[in-house]
Amino acid sequence: MHDWSVFLQPAVTEKLMHVEKDDADAAIQVAWESSPISSTSKWRSPVLLIQGDDDRNVRFHQTVDLARRLDAVGVRYEELVIPDEVHGFLRHQTWLQIDAAVTKYLDKVFAMQ
Repeated sequence: MHDWSVFLQPAVTEKLMHVEKDDADAAIQVAWESSPISSTSKWRSPVLLIQGDDDRNVRFHQTVDLARRLDAVGVRYEELVIPDEVHGFLRHQTWLQIDAAVTKYLDKVFAMQ
């Protein structure tokens, strides 16, 4: 989850929660501050982004948004998009692919140092 505040936007809170406006505003602020994208301007380390394109828990556009924000501040990143895979990565083959990608990525990042 790159932006926790999307779950607390007014349209969502009106439908799902019965909270006072001031409480909702405070909750949205805390959710935003707790989200990785709120501090991308401070990121320096390279990042490997992995997501299934059928993830229904974390919408795929959040990874696209995070990549754009990392581009904007010059943080190196790589992306691995797993076709037809959901949030929990259901297929054994997916786990093998991810494990191999993470190992390769870490080897490359540490070799650069």
